Amino acid sequence: MADRTRGLDLKHCLLVMKHIGRYHGASAVLHQKMPENVLYFHEGLYGSKVFETSVDFFRNGVTNLAQEVEKWPQYRERFSDKLLNLADNAYTVFLDSLKRREEEFNVLCHGDFRLNNIMFRYSKENGEVADIRWELCTPLLL
Repeated sequence: MADRTRGLDLKHCLLVMKHIGRYHGASAVLHQKMPENVLYFHEGLYGSKVFETSVDFFRNGVTNLAQEVEKWPQYRERFSDKLLNLADNAYTVFLDSLKRREEEFNVLCHGDFRLNNIMFRYSKENGEVADIRWELCTPLLL
C-alpha cells in the first residue's frame, strides 16, 4: 500500500486511472449485455445526510490536489486553478455526481476508491510501479 500521508506521484496516478477506466468500461459492457445483473447496484452507499459533516474533508482534499498539480509542469496551467476554484463546492459537486441519470451513460463506481484500498506492485527489475489491485467495496451504478 502507498503511504496515504504522502499521496501518489504522476506515474502511480496514471496507472490507477488506467485500471479504474477498465473497470468502468467492463461495467458498461455488463450493463449493456446483462442489465439484470446490475439492478442491485442502483442504490448507493452515499447520500447527502451521510456526508453532511464532510464538507471540510472535500474542500481540503481538492485543495491538496490542486497544490500537488501545481508541481506538475505539463498540467499546472491547465488544471491547478480549476481545481482550486472547485474546492469550496467539491462536496456539492460530489453528491450531484452520484445521482443516477437513466438517460445517460452509466458505469459501476467503486464506492470507496482511496489509497487504503489500493495495493501497488513494483517491478523487480527497475523498481517502477507496474500494476495495482484494489479492494472492491460495494459499488454503485452511476
